[in-house]
Amino acid sequence: MDIEPIYCVEQIRIPPDLADILKAYAKEVIRNEPANILEFSAHYFAQLASVTEVALAFLPPTLEQVRNVWTQMQNTEMITKDDMAAVCTSHDIQIGVLEKVMRLGNFLTDLVDPKEVLCLLLTTVGDSLMSVLDTFFKVFGDEAQKMSVELFLKLFGFLAIRDTDISPNFLERLAADLALKGLMEITYDDISDNEFMKELMEKMESQNPQ
Repeated sequence: MDIEPIYCVEQIRIPPDLADILKAYAKEVIRNEPANILEFSAHYFAQLASVTEVALAFLPPTLEQVRNVWTQMQNTEMITKDDMAAVCTSHDIQIGVLEKVMRLGNFLTDLVDPKEVLCLLLTTVGDSLMSVLDTFFKVFGDEAQKMSVELFLKLFGFLAIRDTDISPNFLERLAADLALKGLMEITYDDISDNEFMKELMEKMESQNPQ
């Protein structure tokens, strides 16, 4: 084995998760009392690596990854599913979570709107409707996390058609309210403070209590 000699303490770099891994491993050895520790260890770590690999395949993307895809795709109206997958994986978005999103989207043709795919990807990041909407502004918004009302309603529409808690005419009511206020661009605060959104969230919370 080609191992670099250690001459001083400064050369030692302990991985942050090493202690937890060794602690869990030691517990399993003590619990099982294997006759052949080396054979048991090989099986244990092989199984651990397999489970970890599966978990990583479904790891939600980071906002930076989704934002990087949007930066590349924002002038693209439609794209094939395979090409969309190629762009996403080129930004280190896991193919497993992307395939899951494609199934969730239930797209009827091979051509998809990149914005729609990214919206559905963001549902794997947020744990509530409002947290997902917050990610919209962080990914699709400008440096001040502001976007046009038109773009927001388009993005929100991708969620609305898949969420039975959102009535078919809700987007029309919300759009009319934003227009009445003379808003052309909005921030997340504009949406979170909107009376129609508050009414929707109260309805959703009453129908889906924790």
